[in-house]
Amino acid sequence: MLTPEEWVRQHVLYYLLDDRAFPQSLVVSEISLQINGLNRRCDIACYDRNGNPLVIVECKAPEVNITDKALHQIAQYNAALKARFLMLTNGKQHFFCEVDQHSGEIQKLSNLPHWEELSL
Repeated sequence: MLTPEEWVRQHVLYYLLDDRAFPQSLVVSEISLQINGLNRRCDIACYDRNGNPLVIVECKAPEVNITDKALHQIAQYNAALKARFLMLTNGKQHFFCEVDQHSGEIQKLSNLPHWEELSL
């Protein structure tokens, strides 16, 4: 069913596959994970060639504002997945960042890197 959140998810998938040139075989929608004993669902995860999470994406419906709650949600997902890049979007606002897994430092980005930049 094409809910508002699903509309955003489909556009993000197009962005990742077409604009950022991620290989379709390394992009997965709606992956299940367990956080603090609770079942959760990450909207989109992109993996590197070794099967490690590289990017995770949290999609919200366009009418949902991006708040600290959404940032906390994707941070919890990343505590389990340990992806290098995070994307949070409601289809109108887009937030991108790179996470240093060693220091925990987060750097805000203007966009996600193109697949070719990441697959060197």
